[in-house]
Amino acid sequence: MLLHKPTRESLGIDVKNNIVIIDEAHNLIDTINNLYSVEVTAAKARNTLLLLILKIKLTFSCLQLSQAHAQLSQYLQRYDSRLRAKNKVYIQKLLFILSALLKFLSKPTASTSTTSSESTAVTRRNVKLTLIINLLLQWANMM
Repeated sequence: MLLHKPTRESLGIDVKNNIVIIDEAHNLIDTINNLYSVEVTAAKARNTLLLLILKIKLTFSCLQLSQAHAQLSQYLQRYDSRLRAKNKVYIQKLLFILSALLKFLSKPTASTSTTSSESTAVTRRNVKLTLIINLLLQWANMM
């Protein structure tokens, strides 16, 4: 408690201008090591890496979707008088889908709580979004 500054501050313990006597000083090194070290397991590292990759993919996907929406809107404005009604409807449907996806992706995810059920829910949501985005991109490439 005395060795960890944030704990001292939260408890209102001030050691400035005081003499601190530590009993059982032979355990001091182990205590300091335990206070300022972190255990990283392979599972924690893998999960963190997977979440990071998903967040990068989602951020990149949002950027791509935003650019696609802007370009498609410009296309519709530029060639509005030349397009057939059927083609306008297709473009408007695509714009609607892109807008809905962007709105959904821009919603904040669950709070930064570390409970496993919330983390699992966020991970499942991210996986579903990635699948939806990949399917839509494949569909767009087939058109």
